[in-house]
Amino acid sequence: MTDPRSLKNGARGWLTDSRVYNLVWLGRWLERFDGMSRMLGAIARSAEDVSGARAFEGSLQSAALAFGVAGPESEASAEDQIDAFGELMSSCLRSARDDATQVGSLELIQELNTLLEEFPGVWSSVEGATGLSSATQYLSSRMDEVTAVCERGWLKSA
Repeated sequence: MTDPRSLKNGARGWLTDSRVYNLVWLGRWLERFDGMSRMLGAIARSAEDVSGARAFEGSLQSAALAFGVAGPESEASAEDQIDAFGELMSSCLRSARDDATQVGSLELIQELNTLLEEFPGVWSSVEGATGLSSATQYLSSRMDEVTAVCERGWLKSA
């Protein structure tokens, strides 16, 4: 009988419970980063198309509440909220990279390191809805590359 805290990892062997834990959290951090990026992109595109600065700030406030970036009484400006999202997204990337060092391929770790190095420059250039929209489109394309690396590494057909 096998250890119930382990999972079979194809012909390469077993994943112990700690490696499974890292794999789950790797996915969770990447999912959180990608979700925030996509949501902020949708808010920015909506503000560009229809609403305006006031609605943009209101939508950012709602998103900040949903992700725990700001409290319900927060009067933070749009710029402050965008900065807070940037800090949280950067933290998600760092955590994903840390988990990837335990279970990921070298290619995945390098991809996450590159994204972590690029992120501050991309995020610091954000000004208003248009800048946020451009930044999130770029980050979504980079996340597509990270996803492709994961698929090549773990979802190969046997």
